[in-house]
Amino acid sequence: MSKSTSREKFLQTTARLLRERGYAATGMNEIVAESGAPKGSLYFHFPGGKEEVASLALTAAADDTCSAIRSALSNSPTVVDGLQNVFLMVLADLEKSNYRSGCPVGTVASESPEAPKVIDAVEHAFQQWQSVIQERVIRAGLRAKRADEIAEFILVQFEGALVLAKARRDSKPLLSALREIKRHLEQEGIQ
Repeated sequence: MSKSTSREKFLQTTARLLRERGYAATGMNEIVAESGAPKGSLYFHFPGGKEEVASLALTAAADDTCSAIRSALSNSPTVVDGLQNVFLMVLADLEKSNYRSGCPVGTVASESPEAPKVIDAVEHAFQQWQSVIQERVIRAGLRAKRADEIAEFILVQFEGALVLAKARRDSKPLLSALREIKRHLEQEGIQ
């Protein structure tokens, strides 16, 4: 297995485990076992151990999510259509995992681990996503300050609904949050 391949396998495996189990329940031995890569290469690629591999996995997952959000919002005629595409994409992944696999960033954030690099990665991810939503809402006609408030509202609704959907093993919270976001955006004059 090449160096880049084993490094990527570790990051992908870690991101998946964080989505399903969170930071505390994800161990180095699990990462090695489930990735299929040699244990020695884990410490070669990530000498900072669990905190390093988790923070880098979260950053990579957050970047992928940010790209998906940006693409959905940019390629949709309205903000609501773009958000609907994001929600439905996440819902499809959630259902595919039998409601086990949520947002790795939200899952880890709810634990508040004592791992500064991990918390920094979580904070950066949420800021990044909020900025992408804010940019799209500004293009739809809101002032920057109000657009930032609306973007934060959307992110809060999404993350909260995702937690409830996982807990209830039901899509209803995500669909309900999407309806409320749509209603809220309509009141702001945004489609």
